[in-house]
Amino acid sequence: MKYSSEKIYLNEGNKNVENFISSINNPNAIILDIGIGNGSNAKNLKNKYNKIYGITLSKEEAIESKDVYEKIFIHNIETGLPLELLDIKVDVIICSHVIEHIAYPDKLLIDMSNCLIDSGKIIVCLPNVMHYQSRFKFIFGQFPIADSGIWDYTHLRWYTFLSSNELLSRHFIIENSIANIVVPFGRFSSKLPKFILDLFSKILLRVSKGFFSHEMVYILKSKNG
Repeated sequence: MKYSSEKIYLNEGNKNVENFISSINNPNAIILDIGIGNGSNAKNLKNKYNKIYGITLSKEEAIESKDVYEKIFIHNIETGLPLELLDIKVDVIICSHVIEHIAYPDKLLIDMSNCLIDSGKIIVCLPNVMHYQSRFKFIFGQFPIADSGIWDYTHLRWYTFLSSNELLSRHFIIENSIANIVVPFGRFSSKLPKFILDLFSKILLRVSKGFFSHEMVYILKSKNG
């Protein structure tokens, strides 16, 4: 197992993040990407926005993504944002699958709020530990360890819709929350037409988004604005 400072999180980006930020039609917007991974979100946004800053704990991630960002800060966000960033006001903050890696997230959340322009937005993504697949593991006494996903061995906290709402609403106004769903019976459901899958997903979310969603996505604004 590698320490957090040695890992590179490889992914293709988060579509919820990209879709939301792409709706902000301002190429001069300053974007702060906290927890850059392999820089996939920034790579997918770079052609639309002139200035994207990144923060990572991993020197390997910083090297991997050095050509994507205006500047990368190698920094432990357990202590909040880098001091240099506190003097900069940003339009959008991306905090995708980061907060679960922090033991005491309140300092970071306070700094994020103070770093925003008055009309700025924050998009936070968190894994839902009470997703139905996790619940079944709990029933059978399992608490798995994995390199990524809900059971990433570097996670220090685990969140549900209730606990994430409570944490985020202490510091921000929650404008919207989105539940990303995994439809059960993957081998069977993947063969269904898209319109049926979409309808099935909507029905499951009405039944219980906390049971069927694997990811929670929040659009936030500062209470200071």
